[in-house]
Amino acid sequence: MKKLLLALCCLCGSASLFAYVPIPQDTAVVVGTLPNGLMYYIRHNDYIPSRASFHIAQKVGSILELPEQRGLAHFLEHMAFNGTRHFPDNELINYLETIGVKFSQNLNAETGVDQTVYMIEDVPTDRVSTVDSCLLILRDWSDGISLIGKEIDKERGVIEEEWRQRNNPIHRMLEKYAPVIYEGDKYTDCIPIGSMDVVRNCSYDWLRAYYHTWYRPDLQGIIVVGDVDVKATEQAILRIFSDVKLPADATERTYYPVADYEQPRIVQSTDAEMPYSIVCYYQKVTDIADSLKGTVEGLQQALIRNMVVAVLDERLSDLMEEERPPFAGVDVFYTDFLLSRTQKTMEIALSVGNEGVQVALLRILDEMERIRRYGVTQAELAYVKRSFLSQLEQTYNHRNQCDNARYVHDCLQHFLNKEAIPSAEWRYANTPQLVNSITVADLNSWIQSWDTNNTLLWVLAGEETVLPSEDSIQQVLAALPEKPLATYEDVLLPSSLIPDSLQPQPGKIVRKKYLKNGVVTYKLSNGAKVYFKRTDFKEDEVLLSAVSEGGAMQVQPNDWINARLADELAEIGGVGTMNSVQLSKYLSDKQVSLSALIGTYTEGISGRSSVKDVEYLFQLLYAQSRAVRVDSTAFSAFVQRFVAQRKDLDKQPWTTMKDSTEVALYAKHPLFKTIKVEDIEKVDYLHSIAIFKERFGNMSDFDFTIVGNLSETELEPLLEQYIASLPATKQREKVKKTAPVLQVGDRKWRFETPMQVPAAVVCIQNFLPVKEQVNKLAYSMLDEVMKLVYTEKVREEQGGTYGVGTRVTIERYPSCYAEMKIQFTTAVDKVDQLLPIVYAELQSIAEHGPRAEDMQKVKEYAKKLYLEQQKNNAYWLHRLQRMQMLGKDEDADYLKRLEKLSAADVQKAAQQFVNTHNWKELVQVGVEE
Repeated sequence: MKKLLLALCCLCGSASLFAYVPIPQDTAVVVGTLPNGLMYYIRHNDYIPSRASFHIAQKVGSILELPEQRGLAHFLEHMAFNGTRHFPDNELINYLETIGVKFSQNLNAETGVDQTVYMIEDVPTDRVSTVDSCLLILRDWSDGISLIGKEIDKERGVIEEEWRQRNNPIHRMLEKYAPVIYEGDKYTDCIPIGSMDVVRNCSYDWLRAYYHTWYRPDLQGIIVVGDVDVKATEQAILRIFSDVKLPADATERTYYPVADYEQPRIVQSTDAEMPYSIVCYYQKVTDIADSLKGTVEGLQQALIRNMVVAVLDERLSDLMEEERPPFAGVDVFYTDFLLSRTQKTMEIALSVGNEGVQVALLRILDEMERIRRYGVTQAELAYVKRSFLSQLEQTYNHRNQCDNARYVHDCLQHFLNKEAIPSAEWRYANTPQLVNSITVADLNSWIQSWDTNNTLLWVLAGEETVLPSEDSIQQVLAALPEKPLATYEDVLLPSSLIPDSLQPQPGKIVRKKYLKNGVVTYKLSNGAKVYFKRTDFKEDEVLLSAVSEGGAMQVQPNDWINARLADELAEIGGVGTMNSVQLSKYLSDKQVSLSALIGTYTEGISGRSSVKDVEYLFQLLYAQSRAVRVDSTAFSAFVQRFVAQRKDLDKQPWTTMKDSTEVALYAKHPLFKTIKVEDIEKVDYLHSIAIFKERFGNMSDFDFTIVGNLSETELEPLLEQYIASLPATKQREKVKKTAPVLQVGDRKWRFETPMQVPAAVVCIQNFLPVKEQVNKLAYSMLDEVMKLVYTEKVREEQGGTYGVGTRVTIERYPSCYAEMKIQFTTAVDKVDQLLPIVYAELQSIAEHGPRAEDMQKVKEYAKKLYLEQQKNNAYWLHRLQRMQMLGKDEDADYLKRLEKLSAADVQKAAQQFVNTHNWKELVQVGVEE
């Protein structure tokens, strides 16, 4: 349902019920086209002050490549960051990082089959010159990428490492079987990453020719959204882009169709590293005509399609709660048909164990026949409508508090797919009329239009999977129209979350205190503590969390497996008198979610809701704490799903690496070990639920944090009714201050693992005890400096990896320690070349300190991020959590501490790691099977 709602939010409302009435464009968006064909979109948005995002979209992708050019579209995307007309060499990245725009985080690009999009996001716009500079970068990407030979050669290795990192079983099977799926079509050979033979060997002129052929103004769109002067930005675009030349002999940009199937196509693919099976069902459907896009009629068709998808998603999700579920996971979409934007499909993807392919196939075929034969019920339609209208209301309430990304998405969809860009007010005023006019007959009419011959059944499985024959599947398909099938039965819902026997008896607020930054603290009569901050960052959002020390470490060792699964098992049965299916439907028209988690050293609750539905959030919290529902059928279904998804996980090379890391760091301690199929046999369901109730049975042990658009008057009755009424012992549990469960001493492991595409995976970790008052900011900046250095030295200079991941954190439990993690993937023959560089660069920081320019970049980014977070509820929730935990506000003087932070502080943090002999180096070397 979330997928439906997100999809619908990107669609538009209707002004009337008459067909072919255009949906009016949001007047806040300025749209124009230059004489050379280049389009531009500008929208002012000051929700985050002094920030803007700049994009250039190209209607160009891998579909335009000739066979000998496979990979050039993606190669070209990489080269856009390696020198342009006005920003030679790496000056483009260097300049943007000096103003707080982080490479790969705020500065990036993506290549698809039909489009390529470049983005510079969250740019500080305090100075007008910054806006001009970003537009100049977009102009360079339009027609000024340098494509210098030595830079092309350096990037070949980076792209190959990206391919190696992403070469998973699904990628390999798609590449191998696309010629079967798209037989006779242009899409048989167009996966964007391309051919490594082309990447390794293409001449400079090939890449330059591709660039000059396809990067041209009639295929380009400029999008600027954020805190900018719209008129001045428009004038700048006219000034900077009007002289981009449109070639007189421009090659026609063709959009390639996909042929219909004359009978259902069955494709069964296997890969040795596939840990479970996926059964995919694709019903090809006719796309909404371009002439209808942006009109009321087109919108109505899109709504009908997405409503059908939502109904199917709900029906299939419910099947996973059967005692022997036919599959372990399900996703349903109305989307592009795999690689092809010109063909739409209703896609269903089922994840199953490698022994359950035939069962899943038969069940999905039954369910598709059932909905074709009997259609959607009135109750299902009503459920979908309520869900959509509820989401629509919250979206409208947030209309003045949207991130730039939301508006960028709307502009991209208009440029690439001809979708409308209505205002939020227009959407909200008119959509309910259109939604409520849609009938069961409308949905069923679209279902009846499906051509059952124009379908694809695609099984992706492990090599040892027993697959049904194609003839047997065709026989099942042929017999479906005559197969006896019952109609779908709607689910009946109880009227209340909380059973009558457990209605809360309100407690009291016994103490209230005001702190800085508008924070209010409460002490409740059962001992629970609450920190609250009213915000208006999101008009219709409330966030809630609760944390208690304790966690799975507090139970007896023979109960650790029960404790680790207790939170999941407490969720599967529902609450009160509602099973999980009923609970999901009960909350379908309410913007509410809540989950509980038992960690190693803590347990907690996390939830969110709209303002209107906030009481349901508190009711759900109370019900989950007091009325966990035991359901043996749900437990059986959980076990079956768990086994299906994890039985063959050991076939994945990353599983071997993870298991080895657990041994190296934790010596197979049960609380840090991956839970495997054989462990499930040790689970005692009822005892696990008992552990959950014990962990959440003492509310005086919890610190609650609540942030959102509630007044104290609205909040306090809820605290008394639903939190102060919870049971409590008035005792507060503490984590024992013991040493971390980590192995001490330097050690190296190198081991071989069979791989389809051999690669080396490197993981380096270290930890050191620190004091609670340690300079945490220094460690955080060390992490950012390492990212910069490794990007330059390992990725760019050596072409040795797609990226080096680093993580430097301060952990509080069970006692305070700092932890460093460095990880990357590379070619097997490059490991011994790169490892010394990784260690040497960290040693250099420890000996000489970080470079001045690196310190300036990471501090600028940290400052920018901090200022952006001040209007983010999640940030304040975390900040208040830390205040409760530590007894002080760590971020109260953040900018002052950041300003005072010196290179010597970061150097000292690096020295502590370098001088601590706790290095664990694991190298997994792939070998051909």
